Amino acid sequence: MRKLLITIVGILALALACHAVSVSAAAGGKGVFPLPLVGAQQGEARETGSKSTAPAHFSAPVRLDCKSEVNTVSFSPDDRLLGISTNAGDVFLYDIGAKKIRRIAKHKRGVGGISFSPNGRYVAWRRSAGRNVVYDLWQEQEIWEFAAHTRWATALAFSACSQILLTGGEDGRIASWDIIRKKKILELEAHSKSDRCPITGIDVASSNKVFASASWDNTIRICELNTGRELIKIKGYGEFASACFSRDGKMIVGAAPYDTNLRIWEVATGLERLRLPQPPGVLAIALHGSGRWLAVGDRAGNIQLVNIYSGQQTTIKALHTKLIFCVAISHDGRRIATGSWDKTVAIVDLGEFEGEPKRLEPSNEDLNEQIPNLFSKNAATAFKAIRLLTKSAKTVPLLQKTLTNVRRDVPIDANFKAVLKRLESGSYLVREKASSKLAKMELGIESRKMLEGVVQASSSPEVKNRLRVIVGKMTLPSRERLFWLRSLEILEQIGDSKAKKLLEEIAQQEDGVGEEARFSLNRLKKNY
Repeated sequence: MRKLLITIVGILALALACHAVSVSAAAGGKGVFPLPLVGAQQGEARETGSKSTAPAHFSAPVRLDCKSEVNTVSFSPDDRLLGISTNAGDVFLYDIGAKKIRRIAKHKRGVGGISFSPNGRYVAWRRSAGRNVVYDLWQEQEIWEFAAHTRWATALAFSACSQILLTGGEDGRIASWDIIRKKKILELEAHSKSDRCPITGIDVASSNKVFASASWDNTIRICELNTGRELIKIKGYGEFASACFSRDGKMIVGAAPYDTNLRIWEVATGLERLRLPQPPGVLAIALHGSGRWLAVGDRAGNIQLVNIYSGQQTTIKALHTKLIFCVAISHDGRRIATGSWDKTVAIVDLGEFEGEPKRLEPSNEDLNEQIPNLFSKNAATAFKAIRLLTKSAKTVPLLQKTLTNVRRDVPIDANFKAVLKRLESGSYLVREKASSKLAKMELGIESRKMLEGVVQASSSPEVKNRLRVIVGKMTLPSRERLFWLRSLEILEQIGDSKAKKLLEEIAQQEDGVGEEARFSLNRLKKNY
């Protein structure tokens, strides 16, 4: 009975053309045009009475009566505006400071998937018949409406450069669009083409290198943004209703209504880091920018805030009278907005909630014990170590000492090129032995790139097939690279002057690890 009820909720969700929230990468408030609240449908937002029982240090919710089921809520990059789309076809912008709301578009059928570009200039939404709309906030007008999919458009998200818009549809396809040149860049058949398996969420990592898509085909897929090449597939757990990256791009969380747990995976490995019990039928999730806590909306109208690192839970009860369908967290982490089938939007000021988490100092012995676990290819074991190590500033010198003795990745094996050359041998036995030896080698990023290059360049179908099998099995980075990536995550979470100094030293190197360190420093400067 429970599964049938959840299925009905999911089918109604698709019928209403709703889209679970995805948290887009954002680039602070730079270049955001001050939008005057003038034009059609301007007016005071109606703040209705609330019976919500929020914790004492939270403000009473601001409640907006939208007159129709709310499909999506999304904060602008500077957190001044809240975008709202409804099942009646309305697209609203709510000015949080001025407490004024205006309608910028009205369609005949439901609208969903509202998303701001990271530079704050554009806002996009999806409408019926597979069509999408891009609106220029500077010019205060629609600049492009286009047919993206053969059936309903069900998800969209901007890339970090603000020029590329990704869309997903009921047809199981994902496409990227250049909104300036107004043309399609790439299209891929990312998920099942079945009518029952729409794309339910798209999110782009802050690095602007990869994107994730969730679907009712029971998978979340992480792909390269530029090529569409699939890097990781997370499968099982039932139909996924939504997925979103942490702001640092190290974690991804997915909600599957049939599952009894919310699951968090490590992006580098695609392996599960943590699972948390969830209420039944969860469709709305969002990760705070720091990656420390998660907001979960349930069918009863409650919001649960879960600290991923400490396990602490805070519940805002009775925020809505019906199912919470979408949730968004402001980029500064101070507000949370929810949309519901009770036709209202609620905005809660969280104040200094988890602004600086309390740290219970572990002993030096405990810290030293956990350092080796950062090498582990078991993501859950590694995350337990990360959770402990982020609690103490004493971790920084320990990491600095260890990092000096750890190479950044596995170098190219001295025999690698010779073994690779043997694949072109005229002897089948020699080729077979070469394939077997390559499969047993621990290869770093450069070696893998070389293998992929040979796959593209080789004229031999047999060599191509052999290498594709080998490359396909290389799903995990080397232990050394995992150690560096997890160390960067810890340093970013600690974020004090010593941690920043070590990040700056690492960032000086022109390699993948150095680039990740520069991303970390950039996020710390923007207070993500």
